[in-house]
Amino acid sequence: MNSSQENLPTYFENLPNEVIYEIFEYLDFNDINQVFSKLNLRYHSLVNNPTFHIKIHISSISKNTFESYCKHILIPYQNRIYSMNIENLFIFYLSSPLHTLSQYSQLEILILKNIESNHIINLLPHLSLLPNLSSLIIMPIDHFHNVNNLYHAIFNLSALKYLKISLNENYSNEPLPIVKNHYNSIEHFVIDSNCSITHLKVYLSYLSQVRRLSCKKLLESFYVEQSLEYLILSNLTHLSFQSENISFNQIKLFIRNLSHQLQVFRFSTEFDITYLNANQWQELILSHMPYLLIFDIELQAKYYNNQDDFHISISQFMSPFWYDRQWFFTYEYTDNLARFYSTEPYRNTNNVHSVEHISIRDNLEIENNLIYFPNVNQLTLFNHSNNTLYSIPTILDRTIPLVELFKLCINCHQFCIGKLMELLYFSPNVHILIINSISLTKISSTSIQQTQTFQIICKKNKIINLMIEEISTHECLLLFIKLCPRLEQFTFQIPFDILLSILSNLFFEFEKYNQYLSL
Repeated sequence: MNSSQENLPTYFENLPNEVIYEIFEYLDFNDINQVFSKLNLRYHSLVNNPTFHIKIHISSISKNTFESYCKHILIPYQNRIYSMNIENLFIFYLSSPLHTLSQYSQLEILILKNIESNHIINLLPHLSLLPNLSSLIIMPIDHFHNVNNLYHAIFNLSALKYLKISLNENYSNEPLPIVKNHYNSIEHFVIDSNCSITHLKVYLSYLSQVRRLSCKKLLESFYVEQSLEYLILSNLTHLSFQSENISFNQIKLFIRNLSHQLQVFRFSTEFDITYLNANQWQELILSHMPYLLIFDIELQAKYYNNQDDFHISISQFMSPFWYDRQWFFTYEYTDNLARFYSTEPYRNTNNVHSVEHISIRDNLEIENNLIYFPNVNQLTLFNHSNNTLYSIPTILDRTIPLVELFKLCINCHQFCIGKLMELLYFSPNVHILIINSISLTKISSTSIQQTQTFQIICKKNKIINLMIEEISTHECLLLFIKLCPRLEQFTFQIPFDILLSILSNLFFEFEKYNQYLSL
């Protein structure tokens, strides 16, 4: 094939059917039907192919439009609809086939968002007639009178695999009774709201097949806890939650009653000092999480004023037990906050090849990281100190391939211009550069421009999009105009009085040093 043939454009109608169907995945069926079904015979056949599964998304819609939607989409295609996202508060006030949903026999995914709780409760019994319903997401617009009615109905759905619930409840109702030997098909359970530890334990007694469990915030319970001695979740491998006002001993008892098959554990809380006891965590992991691969925690306390105890406690997390498992941690300690957390939790080395964006919070993360991510093309730096003696590129190059960086974001106040030059020198393929602010206090712009490093960067860098959130001087602005001669977009904030004083020269400088930027 010659070069002219290789550069021929690809027309939409020449795409294979498989690609067309992939594009349809991102569109609502109503749009697909209106745009494609009448184009020609081929697209009509594609749209009406009985094997093509239909996705429905109903949000803002007028009464007349909805009636037309029912007539032309919901009723004639009811045997092909596999996904339905309903986000309209008033849908259930209208006469529509959505009052029961039981006729949608192929429905696999149902999302109910911003719907009143009484309509959801009335709808749930009909869902048991859907043999293929495997994914259910519920996000009501109001409160349930009794949340137990909701869960009791859901736990009796026979085909459900994924359940996500986001409620506005305070869990004031008495929990459901614990059940024994109850079979339920749910494998992934997400509570995207607050939940008491007692209620969660009860729910788990209904979920014998659950593999992944996530809770936005686990709260202390005000009810007498029921016995869970016989609760065995032998399939549970992923556990993630944030806790509030729950002691370490309660967490320990909770995990002990769950599963010994956990592979991923993510946990955050505002702690008392017992949460910083590395020996307790080590014992819990060895006894009840022996197959753990990822241990990702974040512990923080406001106005924690015992710095000595804090540093003694975190030093215990540097033993061979943690190092051998490649679990590393860092910390922040200020006048009003103590924070201890896992560094970027890519513990499983099989995942490092999928990582494309790395965020580094401070110098300690740069120094302590021992994992190399070969496919990273975006880097974000936070809270980096200009007082470090080491070369940033030298340390970073042990973690990521700097030469492959496409986007660089420096979210640091008054980042040293010298360190920026170092980074850009070793990252010649950066196209997008975002900077909070730059410090020029210790060196003049003229001196920087005379260096060989500046000249090389100016000739070789590929920066076309530059954003500087804070520029305080004309000198600094001009430096970047000269540094990035290939700019196509330049966004910056500068004090208004300085802008007025340089406005007459600014257009000349852009025109002189940059031929690609359109003003």
